[in-house]
Amino acid sequence: MLKLYTLVLLLIFTIGIKAQISLEGLFDEPKQTADTLYFPFEDGIQLIVINYYDTWERRVAYKEASQPRGMSWAAIMGPALKNVYLFRNTAGNIVKAYHSISDGKGLKGMDYFNADLIYLYGLSDFTEYNGHLKYYDLNEQVGLINTKGEVVVPAVYDDIRRYQDFDGAWEKLVIEQDVYFGLLDSNLQLLFPPIYRCSADSNYYGYPEHNILNGEFIKVFKNGKCGLIDESGVVQIEFKFDNIMMIHDSMLVGYVNKVVFDPNKYLWQNVQGCVVFDKNFNQIADLNQYDQLEYNGIKRFIVKKDNLVGVVNHKGEIIIPIQYDNLSLQNGDYYVTKDNKSGMISLEGKVLIPIEYECNMYFYDPAIYVTKNGLIGVYSDQYQLIAKPQYMQRYWEMGKFMLIRADGSKGFVWHEKGKSYYQSPEGEVVKF
Repeated sequence: MLKLYTLVLLLIFTIGIKAQISLEGLFDEPKQTADTLYFPFEDGIQLIVINYYDTWERRVAYKEASQPRGMSWAAIMGPALKNVYLFRNTAGNIVKAYHSISDGKGLKGMDYFNADLIYLYGLSDFTEYNGHLKYYDLNEQVGLINTKGEVVVPAVYDDIRRYQDFDGAWEKLVIEQDVYFGLLDSNLQLLFPPIYRCSADSNYYGYPEHNILNGEFIKVFKNGKCGLIDESGVVQIEFKFDNIMMIHDSMLVGYVNKVVFDPNKYLWQNVQGCVVFDKNFNQIADLNQYDQLEYNGIKRFIVKKDNLVGVVNHKGEIIIPIQYDNLSLQNGDYYVTKDNKSGMISLEGKVLIPIEYECNMYFYDPAIYVTKNGLIGVYSDQYQLIAKPQYMQRYWEMGKFMLIRADGSKGFVWHEKGKSYYQSPEGEVVKF
C-alpha cells in the first residue's frame, strides 16, 4: 500500500504531467481495499478512487476514541491527504484525473489536464441515474460527471439534488438556478428548465416535492402568481392565484387573497375570494362575489356578504342563507346567531335547535344548555329537547349538572356507563 501511495503522489505532483501516463504495474491485480475502489470498465474506461480522505477520517475517529475531546482532527492526525480520482483505459493509460481535499464546503480538487477548479462531492450520490454520478463544481456552479470522467450535466446550476416524485421514487433530479427550479429525468434529459419557484418568497428555495398536490402535480410560482404543472412542465392551472391548496377529495382551491390558516380548527380565514377546481382541474365554483370566506374541511364555506354570513358548498350552492350575524362550527354542526338569538343548523341546512334562544348556549357533554327569557333548558347532544327552559341556575357538583328552579327544586343531568340521563325535580328519569 505504501508503494501505491508513493506512486500516486508522484503521479499527481510531477511537473509537466501528461494525459498518457502509464499505470502499468500499478493496478495489475485490482482488488477492493479499504482505501481503494475499482469500478467496472465502461466503454473501455475504468474509474479508480484512492480514498485517502475517507481512510484518514476513519483513522481520526479511531484516534478520537482514546484522545481528549476538543482536539481538532489536524491536531490528532495532521492535515488530510488528497483523494485521487483516476480514469484509465484498457491499455492502462490515464485519460482523466482529479484530486480532492475537504475545505468545509465539499471536496475541492483540480483537473490536472485542463487546469479546471473542480469540487467532487462523492461517488454514490446518484447511483440511479445511468450509473454512478458525482457532483462537480466549476466556478461555483454545479454539474454532474460520470464514471468515465465525462461531464454529463454541465456545471451551470446552483444546485442539483434528487427529486421525490409522485410515486415516492427518486428517478428525477431538481436543478436550481437563481432561486428557480427545473427537472431532469432519469436519463438526465431536461423536462423543463429552471423557470419556476416553490414559494412566492424570493429568499426561499423550497422543495418542489413538498408542493405535490392532487397526487401527481406540482404547485409552483411564476411572476409572483401560483399555478399547477405536471412533472413535464405542462401547465394545468394558470398562474393567476396567490396560492393553491388541496381542500377535500382531490379538490383544489385557488386563492386570490392572503390566507390565514388556523391548524387547530382546520380553517382558513380572511380570504376575499377563491375558485374551486375538481380533480380534473375543471372550475366548479367561483366564490369571488363574497367579501370573506372560511373553509372548514367538509366541502363547506362560511361566506360573508354585507356583514351577514351563510354557508355555500364546494359548487357554490347556498346551503344556509346569507342572513345571519354570526356562524361557526360547533358540535359538528353550525352554531348561528341572528338579532341576538341563537340556535343550531345542520351541515345540510336543517334547523336543529330553533333560533330563539339567548346567545349564551352552553355545550357540555352530554347536553346542550339553552336560555330563553332568563330560564335554562336542556337539549341532548343529538338536539332532542330534554327539558323546557324552567331553571334559574345550573352548576356542576359531584359528577352531575345540578339545575335549580326558582322554588328551589332540583333537576340533574349526568353521564354514566356510556349512557346519559336527565332527572326532573318530580323524579322522572329520561335516558338519552
